[in-house]
Amino acid sequence: MNLPGIGEIPGAWDLRTGFDAYIGGVNVTGERVLEIGPATGFVTMELERRGANVVAAEVTDERGWDFVPQARLDMAAIRQERSAHIRDIKNTFWFVHKATESQSRVYYGDVENLPDGLGRFDTAFLLSVLLHCRNPQAILESAARLTDKRVVVTDIHFPELGDLPVMKLIPTGDSSIWDTWWSFTPAFFQQFLGVMGFDRFDLSFHSQPNLGVENQLFTLVAERSTTADSEDTPAVASSDDQPQDSAASGGASAARRLANRLRQGLAHTPGSK
Repeated sequence: MNLPGIGEIPGAWDLRTGFDAYIGGVNVTGERVLEIGPATGFVTMELERRGANVVAAEVTDERGWDFVPQARLDMAAIRQERSAHIRDIKNTFWFVHKATESQSRVYYGDVENLPDGLGRFDTAFLLSVLLHCRNPQAILESAARLTDKRVVVTDIHFPELGDLPVMKLIPTGDSSIWDTWWSFTPAFFQQFLGVMGFDRFDLSFHSQPNLGVENQLFTLVAERSTTADSEDTPAVASSDDQPQDSAASGGASAARRLANRLRQGLAHTPGSK
């Protein structure tokens, strides 16, 4: 991403030229938007730049990453390293937030059970996040329950899975995969969101660069034919009440650490575009 007065900050994903495809081409001007998993904030700030009022939902430090319980690996060491990495991601978000003078807000809590107090949303975005979650259906249900107009899901496309509604477990007993749980077909999300009352769908396919390698993705835009009128009652964090270790100075150091990891090919942060 490019930050005012700072310049270009490297990221694992570079969505600057492919952002429209990444979000399914939806127009968010004037909308109240929910984003699940903001990572370092590129999508958050770009949605805001396009006229959205953005609330991002992020896990707490106590909850952390949904680790695959790989018996063959030293998961205690991985958790410790990953916890530091997640702190850097969160600090970088607030660094970007300050640098861009963002008005976006963040809810830190249980994304599988988002509270009604967050209010209602026009659009919910779940972009390259559900494959890393132990219980993606619960997160999707939680976001869709608060969304009146549309839900947008983007994920890695696995054409070999076919056209049926499939959610396939990726890790195996002889693999070392600890950070990714699932591969999906678009039909899986279409069927589930149909259950949730969304009845109009638009599916598209596109490629996005990750560390210089093109990745094939799909984006499903699911819309409701009718919408409900409800009051917004946001109860989320602003930059004034962020955690103390997320100050701008700490964010700058975190951004440098993330950039170093990316140059070494160590960081896998789908939201750090």
